[in-house]
Amino acid sequence: VAYVLTQAGAKKLLAAATPTINQPVDNFMAWEASQGRLNAYVALDQGDTDFTWAGGIVDQFDFQGDSDIIKSDGGHQGDDGNAFA
Repeated sequence: VAYVLTQAGAKKLLAAATPTINQPVDNFMAWEASQGRLNAYVALDQGDTDFTWAGGIVDQFDFQGDSDIIKSDGGHQGDDGNAFA
């Protein structure tokens, strides 16, 4: 996963994160975008459609085995997603 932020967007995120973020940063950014407080866009590959896409032009090589860090959507590698709820 990759992100490109403008300085104004970074300032919005830092202001909204004060005093702390109580969730993974990608979830926090998605929430801010879903609430209309942050503009978000995705760059799609030519073969991507509204119904099938691989996540844009940057792909994570091995989501299930790439890290020992617990993931919030954990079920794929046995992590407890409730730990982030």
